[in-house]
Amino acid sequence: MKLGSTLLALSIFLGSTGSAAIMAKSFSNVKMLDRTVQVKGLAEKKVKADSSVWVIPINTANENLISAQSKINDDINKIKSFLKKYNLSEDEVAIQSIRVSDKLAQRYYDQNNKAPRYFMESEVVVKSKKIDEVIKASQNIGEIIAQNITVAYDEYKYNGPKFFFTKLNEIKPGMLADATKEARKAAEEFAVNSGSRIGKIKRASQGVFSISARETIIAQDNMSYGTNDAYFADKLVRVLTSVEYYLED
Repeated sequence: MKLGSTLLALSIFLGSTGSAAIMAKSFSNVKMLDRTVQVKGLAEKKVKADSSVWVIPINTANENLISAQSKINDDINKIKSFLKKYNLSEDEVAIQSIRVSDKLAQRYYDQNNKAPRYFMESEVVVKSKKIDEVIKASQNIGEIIAQNITVAYDEYKYNGPKFFFTKLNEIKPGMLADATKEARKAAEEFAVNSGSRIGKIKRASQGVFSISARETIIAQDNMSYGTNDAYFADKLVRVLTSVEYYLED
């Protein structure tokens, strides 16, 4: 065997545990006095978000302050009714404070500005674990707009609901076991090809868990980037383990 280090890329191992898709890659670093092989195991598991936050920003403008306030309060009540239609209760809805701007009070007031004097805005915030209901309601946001409600749609205020997976600790043990198992398979394959046997573990590291949107992974495979993971309910959890085994003759 050649002194120094030999970098060998082993074949990708594909397996399945439940809904987890498992892959393993290995890299070896073999020494004459301290013969070891370093391998990596990658475990993946498809999950669905279990929590969501949906911020619906609304605004209105009017020459009369009381009329503006009446309009935005009416809009809020209509949105609550809309959400209730999709099984999202008032317990899951919070209303942010109403903010008012008076153009006449602006320091650099432009007399040629023909916009209404008063501008009001607020947000209806939905926090729910009913993922399917939130998705369906958000897909029908046009029903709100059809009621003459102005939804402030822009990249800073409204981008639809965000989805989160909060049960990572529940699946960590199983995923670590799967990743470690695949790493050992890679090590055993290397040992067979090199005429050796796998010994004890010299060192091991867990690596970092990551949660991404499945659609993001697909988009990256198609060379399309810039997707925000939070806007997708279907997630992909990954963890990469690194294990170094002693080699025995």
